[in-house]
Amino acid sequence: MVASHTDFKINDNCIGCMLCAELMPAYFILDENTLFSTIACQPKTNEEYQWFCEAANDCPANAIEQIKKLEKT
Repeated sequence: MVASHTDFKINDNCIGCMLCAELMPAYFILDENTLFSTIACQPKTNEEYQWFCEAANDCPANAIEQIKKLEKT
């Protein structure tokens, strides 16, 4: 998938370890209401997309997942 066709989300598996925020603080932040990670912004370049993929692979809870964007009609 190309970055322009993919978004990422944090699923219910998040354990709030914040490893993603340590790896990519500009993209992952702590939601102070849930105490879990949240995505601050989606990748816009292929390089950022690769960073998100690496964060997803490193997540101990498998909480970062890719979702396909809906095509605009």
